[in-house]
Amino acid sequence: DAGDAASPPPPQGDAPPASDPKQLAEAGLEHYRAGRLADAVEHYQAAADAEAELGSPINVQLVGMLAQLQDAAGQTAEASANYELALNCPAARSAPPAILAKMKVKLGVALCCGTRSSEAVELFGAAMAAKVPFDFHARHAHGMALAKNGRAKDADKEWEIARQLAESQLAEAEAPDAAALLQFHTNLGQTYFNQGRMEDAATSFEAAYKADKKELRCLDMLATIYMHLGRVKKSVTTSNAILRRAPDRALTRGNLALTLGRQGKLKKAVSEAQRAIEDAAEAAAAVGADDHVPDVAYQALFLATWMKGVEGRKKAKNLGLAEAALTDAETRLREAGREEDADKFAVRLGAWKSIVDFTQTQSEEGAANGALRRASSSLAQLGDAVSLAPANDKARGGPPGLVLEFDVRYGATLRQ
Repeated sequence: DAGDAASPPPPQGDAPPASDPKQLAEAGLEHYRAGRLADAVEHYQAAADAEAELGSPINVQLVGMLAQLQDAAGQTAEASANYELALNCPAARSAPPAILAKMKVKLGVALCCGTRSSEAVELFGAAMAAKVPFDFHARHAHGMALAKNGRAKDADKEWEIARQLAESQLAEAEAPDAAALLQFHTNLGQTYFNQGRMEDAATSFEAAYKADKKELRCLDMLATIYMHLGRVKKSVTTSNAILRRAPDRALTRGNLALTLGRQGKLKKAVSEAQRAIEDAAEAAAAVGADDHVPDVAYQALFLATWMKGVEGRKKAKNLGLAEAALTDAETRLREAGREEDADKFAVRLGAWKSIVDFTQTQSEEGAANGALRRASSSLAQLGDAVSLAPANDKARGGPPGLVLEFDVRYGATLRQ
C-alpha cells in the first residue's frame, strides 16, 4: 500500500550504521585487504566524519590510516592535511611514537618539493631520530627537501643511499617490485635532469628501463638526455627503436625531430615534426580527451625551431609557418581547456616574434640585442633556453651569420 511505498528500504546485509565509526573503519579495512582502495577511503572518511559528529577526540590511528589510504589513492593534498591533523592533535601526545614517526616520513614526502620543504627536512630529521627505517622513496624525498634548502652535498648522500637501497632490492628480492623501482629511478632521473646532471640522469633512466622494458617514457627521456650529452647517434637510435614499437607516438617523433635539427638535417627534422603534430592530433581525437594536447604543443615548438633555420628563397614562408605552428599549439590548448599551457605558448609566440626581429636586424646592433633580450627573457620564464652560435663555424658549416638554437626540456612531470 501507499504507506509501505513511502517507508525506507531495509538495510542491505550487515552494512554498519552511518553513526558507528568502529564498524565503518572495520568495513574500510576489509575493503583495503580486498584491494578496493576507493571503497576503503570512503569508509575510513565516513568513520572519521562520524567520530567528529559524535564530538569524540581525534583518533590518531584512524586519521593516520585514512591519510595513508588517500596517499595510496593519489589524493596527496587530502592525505597531507590528515597527516598534519593526526600529528598536531592533543591525542598525539599519547600515541605510539613509532606510528607518529612513520606519519612524519609520509608528510615529509608530501612536502619535500613545495614551499614547505624546510618543514619536510625537520620531519625527516625527527623520524630519523626515532630510528624509523626509510625506504628508497623516502630517501629520495629527503634528498629533494635538502636540495631545496641549499644542502646539495647532503642531498647527494641521500640519493646515493636511495640508489643503493633500490639496487639491493632488485638484487636480493625473489620478486622485485618493478613498479616501485620504476617510479624511484624515474623520479631520481627527473631530479638529476632538472638539475642539468645529464650523466646521472642517464644512469637513472637506464635503471628505470631495466626495471620495466615496456615503459617507453624512459626511452623517450633517454633519447632527450643523449642529445643533451652530445650522443646524437645514440639519441636517434633510441628514438627509432621506440618508433618501431609505436609508430604513431608523437612525443618520440618530436624528440627525433629535435635531434635531427641539432644534426643540421633541417628538411628531415621539419618532416618528422609535421608528422608528430598530425599523430598527436589524431591521438587526441581518437581518445576524445586532451591528454595528448601537450604533445601537440611541444611538437609545434619543435617545428618552429627548425623552420626558422631553413635558409634560402622560402625563408619568409618558413618563418610564417613556424609562427603558425605556435599559434596552432596555443589554440589547441585553449580548446582543450588548458589555459595555463596556452598562456605559455602565447609567451613563446611573443618570443618567436622577437627572434624574427633579431634575424632581420642583425646589422643594427642595438635593435638586435634588444630583440634577443626580449626573446630570452620571455623564454626564461618557461625554462626554455636560447643561445647563439656562429653559423660559419667549420664544425657547423652553413651560411654566414648567426644561428639560434633552442634548448627545450620537458617539465618536471613526464608525459605519456
